[in-house]
Amino acid sequence: MNQQQTMDIQQAINHAAGMIVFDAEFNILEINEKLCKYLGFTQAEIFLTPDFYLTKTCFDYSVESRTRELKAKHSWQADIAFVNKTGEHIWFSESISVISKKQQASEYYIGLFFNIDSEKKLQQQLIKVKTDLTKLIQAKNAAENAKKANSEFFANMSHELRTPMHAILSFTHLSLKQFTDYPLSERATSKLENFLLNIENSANRLLRVLNEVLDLSKLEAGKTPLKLAEHQIYNLCHQICMEYQGRAEEKNIKLLINQPDREIKLRCDKDKILQVLSNLLANAINYTAENKTIQLYMESTELKLGKRSYDTVTTAGVLVSVSDQGIGIPEDELKSVFDKFIQSSHTDSGIGGSGLGLSISQQIILAHQGKIWAESNLGGGTNFKFFIPYSLVGYDADNSVSAC
Repeated sequence: MNQQQTMDIQQAINHAAGMIVFDAEFNILEINEKLCKYLGFTQAEIFLTPDFYLTKTCFDYSVESRTRELKAKHSWQADIAFVNKTGEHIWFSESISVISKKQQASEYYIGLFFNIDSEKKLQQQLIKVKTDLTKLIQAKNAAENAKKANSEFFANMSHELRTPMHAILSFTHLSLKQFTDYPLSERATSKLENFLLNIENSANRLLRVLNEVLDLSKLEAGKTPLKLAEHQIYNLCHQICMEYQGRAEEKNIKLLINQPDREIKLRCDKDKILQVLSNLLANAINYTAENKTIQLYMESTELKLGKRSYDTVTTAGVLVSVSDQGIGIPEDELKSVFDKFIQSSHTDSGIGGSGLGLSISQQIILAHQGKIWAESNLGGGTNFKFFIPYSLVGYDADNSVSAC
């Protein structure tokens, strides 16, 4: 090492907050008093812990990368935090160089440390502020979306409630007009019967909407206990297909249902699962064009129910799918269609409905400790799937909820 190199090193040392000389294993051989004061340790305390550098620091790089660079006789620069005597992290910029001695086979390293604690902590504060700001923006967007959803719901509900109510009032008024002459003529009697049928249909439609709102409120509040019993899932799917066979035939839609090789029995609330199947099949028929096919499929399988990427535990249960050849749902809306009061932009076509059917279905499946989701079919249309475990946690053999 020539005189100029020696002077350069000395100048760097003078500007540095600290200096450490390491052996090849990063044990501390020398440490200057200035760095000791920063850390709150005496030199003697540090020398009693030769691996101080490895155990009292933290960094965001790999030890292997540092070792690889230094073994290749390259210098190393990075940010590192020492843990001082009070447990506080103090940040430094480290610059480590390889020093070789001809008379010694082994190498050693000299590290210079420059205090960047204020800058680093300011940077961390800025990152935290940025993160908090991002969360605030997300919360603001979520609130705006919720407000928009509520506005759409009330607009939709106003229409759903107002339309049958107007029909009831109108047909009631027309019915009363038939009584101007008494006894009623055959023509007036026929009219009156037709008006009363319309009143009944409108009242039933109004009742369905109100029931959906009440059902969803109870499900979300956890006030709808499950009436569990063992049922063959095929029988439930077959029953719902029979109920909708007439509606499907009106559009010349084929309802196909696979029959498993063996019986698949499941403990579930029969009425609730029939409600889910009814919602899914009704939607499939509504949004599928004439001369198409809707398929119901079921199988016994295992599925990962955890939402985190590292959740690997699988649960045994029953998977049911309702696959249609309808107009489909955009990929970015496959999750949001289960939100309250939301309808897909593709399916919001004036067919009707409160937009609560899928939300109710989701709450029912969640109450069964399962999962429901939608997928796009490759050939067009949508495939709605739900999974229910064979064993429900927290329920005793007599179907009552066990104490936690």
